[in-house]
Formats: sequence, structure tokens, C-alpha cells
Amino acid sequence: MSVGLLARVYPAGAVDRAVEACGRRERRSRVLPARLVLYFVLGLALFSPDPYLEVMRKTTFGLRQVGLLGTWREPSKPSISLARRRLGWEPLRELFARTVVPLAEPSDAWAFWRGLRLMAVDGTCVDIADTPANDEVFGRHDGRPKPGKRPYKRAAFPQARVVGLVECGTHAIVDAEVTDYHTHETTAGRSWPGRCVPGCWCSPTAATPVWSCGGAGRPRVPSC
Repeated sequence: MSVGLLARVYPAGAVDRAVEACGRRERRSRVLPARLVLYFVLGLALFSPDPYLEVMRKTTFGLRQVGLLGTWREPSKPSISLARRRLGWEPLRELFARTVVPLAEPSDAWAFWRGLRLMAVDGTCVDIADTPANDEVFGRHDGRPKPGKRPYKRAAFPQARVVGLVECGTHAIVDAEVTDYHTHETTAGRSWPGRCVPGCWCSPTAATPVWSCGGAGRPRVPSC
């Protein structure tokens, strides 16, 4: 995926509205405006092996190609870190909530069952930076064995548990919950029946029982 495609998926207007909704719009002209920093953070996921400055070069080059960036000079690495801190995580969550939708069309029969959109809830754990703050908030596997199993080492990094609501036909994640490592998927996924897209059927997983939602998005089958 290129930065140009990223800019088409997340148009500048949607990015600006997410930044504005979270009160992160800059009050004066900056080398690193909030819009650019948000695209840069998205670029970190595209170019994860690259260092900060290289990701910034690729991001700005792609934005210039699609006409979303004019005259610009390269910032220093510390200024990028400060800009990320200034932006915070809230605009990213807001952008996700405003733009992520199921991708299958009603004519795509393979994505539906008896008129209901096929969805699933599943989760995974991801390593995060090994800092005292992350360790306190998210925790890590502490090495305690399950009954009858051999003990193993404490995890090297803190971990965040991510539980997502996924469209089965396209694998698009349409909603997500991020919790600490020790919160089980069944607990993190309890709010999904009230948050699902209208007209869906969620298949059973380790995280959730079967439930379906009617036109108003209300759960009709809470368990099976």
C-alpha cells in the first residue's frame, strides 16, 4: 500500500475533522501540522522497518504527489517525537470510528447468510514498548503456568490485547477494543452486541457466543 492510496482511503477532510473533534488543531503555522503528523503515524504502520526520518520522507513525498502538501522542510527527529506527543492517540481513534465500515456490497452473496452480514469477533495480543508506564497499564505474561503445564519465562515485553469485530467476507476490521493483557477476550467483547452494524450475524468464536442484530442494531440472539 502506498501513501497515495492511504490518502484516498483517509481523505484530508476526514483527517481534519478527526483532529478538530479532538481539539488538536494547531493555533499557529507549524512545520509539522496535525494533519501531517496523523498521516505520518499511519505511515509508521506501512513502513515499520524504516526509521522515523525515512518514514517522514516517504509520507511527505506521497502527500505531495496527491497535492496534500505544499512547500515543506524536513524536521528533526526530536521535533517529530514532540509532534506525536502533541497529537496524542485520540485523533487516531476518532478517524478510525469515522471511516471504518464493512466493505462487502449487498450484491456480494458470499459475505451474507440469509440476508445477514457475516461477522466474527476475535482477538490477539501485540507487543508494545517496554516502559514502566506500559507495564503498569497493560501488563505482561508473568510466566505462571497453567495447571499441569511446565512453567515458562516471563514475557520480555508488555502486551496489549486487541479484540476486533471483523467482516468475514472481506476480513475488514470494523470496530476494535484495546485492553490490558489480563483482560480476557470474553470480557473485552461484551459490548459488541450493542455496537454491531445493523443487519449482521456474528459467528461464534472463543470470545463470543452467537448473536445477530436487526435493522436497529439491537441483539436478537444473545446466546446459543
